Formats: sequence, C-alpha cells, structure tokens
Amino acid sequence: MEPGHLALLNYDERPVCWHTRLLLAPVSGSSWLILTPDYDMYEEDLSLQNSDLVDFEYLGASANPPPRIPAGSIYGFAPMDPATLANYMVQGRVAADALRAGRGLGPGQGAAVVPAVPAPAVGGVVGVAGAAPAAAGAPAAVSYCWVCAEDGGGRSRGDVVVHEPGALPAGHVVLGDMALVPALQGGVGASFVKRVTVQDAPNMKLSDLRVLPVQFDAQGTRRREFSTAVSIMVDGVPQGGGLQLEGPTTSLNLMKAMRDQSMTPTSYHEHWLRTADIPKSDRSVYEHECLSRILESLVTVDQLNICALQGAELVCRRLQVIREAHRVSPTSPDYSAADYYMGWKYRRGAHGVDSGLSSYVAGEMRSDAAVMKEARKAREEAQARRQHQNKKGAGGEAK
Repeated sequence: MEPGHLALLNYDERPVCWHTRLLLAPVSGSSWLILTPDYDMYEEDLSLQNSDLVDFEYLGASANPPPRIPAGSIYGFAPMDPATLANYMVQGRVAADALRAGRGLGPGQGAAVVPAVPAPAVGGVVGVAGAAPAAAGAPAAVSYCWVCAEDGGGRSRGDVVVHEPGALPAGHVVLGDMALVPALQGGVGASFVKRVTVQDAPNMKLSDLRVLPVQFDAQGTRRREFSTAVSIMVDGVPQGGGLQLEGPTTSLNLMKAMRDQSMTPTSYHEHWLRTADIPKSDRSVYEHECLSRILESLVTVDQLNICALQGAELVCRRLQVIREAHRVSPTSPDYSAADYYMGWKYRRGAHGVDSGLSSYVAGEMRSDAAVMKEARKAREEAQARRQHQNKKGAGGEAK
C-alpha cells in the first residue's frame, strides 16, 4: 500500500455499505492515517486483523471496484481538485510523523521533505466510479498557492513561489501550511512561505503601516531616537481607510517641526512653558505635559508610525488646542474652537444634530444671505438712480 491510494472497508452494516478510504501516510504495521469521504482524518488498521471490519479491499491507484462489490453500495469521495488533495496529503504526512514520534518511532521515508503535488489519482479526482455522492456540506474546490510570508532568500513579501498543483523548489521543507524553500540564485538563506488561497495571496503583500521597524539599543532595550523615527514615518492611508476625523492630518508636520528645532515632545513642552508665560498652577500645564510624554513614548518606545494612528492624531490635535487657547491670553484660555480643531464628527452642544446636516444648512443660509445682499444692493442702486433723475427734473439739467 502506498500514500494516495484507495481502499474499501466493510463494517458489516445493513444494508451493505463499503466505505472509501484515502491512504495519507503509514503509521506502523498495517495502520495508516486515512481520510474519509466526510473529510475526517484519523489512524485506522487497514487489514482484516481489524476487529471492526468484516471485509477489506485494497484498490491501489485504481478507482474501479472489483466485480464482487456493487458500485451502488460504495460511499465514496466527491470530486476533489489536485490542490485540495495535495493539502490533505501534507497534513496526513505531518500528523503521521507526530504519531510515530509519540511512539518512539522514526519519521517515515521522505518525511522531512513533503511533496506539494497530489499523489496519483485517476483524472486528478479522488473517488470511485459510480460511487455514492459525498455528504452534504463538503468543502468546495479552492485554488491554492505558496506565497512568501516575509522578505528573505532573494524574494519579497507577497511573492508567489508556485501555484498548486505545481511543486515547490527542490530541497523545500514543509510543516502543515508553512514551508522553507531554498533561496533564489544569488540570494542568501531561505524563504519562509505560506500556503494560502489564490484569492488571499494579494493580501500577503500588505504590511502594517502603523508600525515602524523595531530597533533596540546596545543594552537590548527597545528604543529608537526621536529624530530617526520621524525621518522614516510615512503619511499614508492605513488599510481600511484613512483617519476618521475632519480636517487634515497634522501629526507628521508637528513632529517634523520639533525635529527641525532639535526637540522632542517633552523638551518642546518645557520650551512652550517658558515662552508662553502660562502660570504653573494652570491645569493646562499638567495636561500638556502628560500628552507630550504619551506622544514621545508612542514614537521612541512603542516605535509607531503615528501618522497612521487616529489616537495619536487626536493627542497631537489636543496639544495644539491647548497652545492655541493660551496663545492670545495665557491666563484666560479660550477653548471655543476646540471642537473644530479636534475634528469630532459630532460637536459639543449640537444636541443630536449631525455635522453634515449642519454644514448643509450653513451653506444654504450663506447662499440665501448672498442673494439677499445682491437684492439689497440692486434696490439701493435703483433708488439712487430715481433720486438722481428727480434732481435733474427739478433743477434743470445737471452740470
């Protein structure tokens, strides 16, 4: 018996039913890891020594049952595409190796390198001619491919290495749906690849825009200098849309302004206190310091690309609200424009009125005011002409 072949098992059921089994990998003796037409995977003794069986027939690579077994009594597999078959073969080989390891047995022949192509099957379909249909709810055929999960081995993240049923490069090592493949010619090391559906393959190219490359100092502490962090920030659009706030993104411009002055958010806080003449007892001093320290931690310790974070943008906007409120009068801050600075979708005191509706009404009122202004100017001009004509009629021709 060989992996990828078929067998029929009779459990002495009434009416008679022969159950098809796909041989995935040997375990020990006549025990094999098998796959059922219901896509269950487990170990089973494929011989008449199995007390659960009353009859057994090994079909091998053939899908045709012997004359003694009526085709109508066979419970077989639904059509299976080669990619799905290859996936089950890989899973079976890995599971069988785990069972052998637990019993102190060595891995099966070729267990370290598992082929990514299906075992022999008639027409690329696992099944028996005239077999009964598979149980309802069997998984539909899906196309798979192997994609690089990270940069390495001369390949980039998201590069498709091979589409199934094509084979992975020689020398690959597979464990489940993960694998290591040799580097391309001229590359160094190996490439770490993952088996995904063809539809999901483009998503593997996407990286998390919100996180900067992590850097450690000489003592192994996670730390990045503020100026270098700002220099690699990208003001892009995160996956699923940009920041859900009104107004432009300000965080990158704010960070670059601090960097250009050789400052960090914390040192800029001290500079702001000295130049803004704000009383030290003002509550804004403590709030501004807390927000500044939070912002600096996000950049230097957490090493985040704050341009793509809505929470960080809100921190930056709040800092600017405090500074603007104290700009005109350091001792009597004016926070009347805070809602506009923050970009809230719903403003304070709007009493449940949508901001979009408020903008529409304001626009219509501006239009009406413009029309009324033009009408008033027209009336004034007409009245001025009438007065001018009256003066000409009373006093003769105007000179």
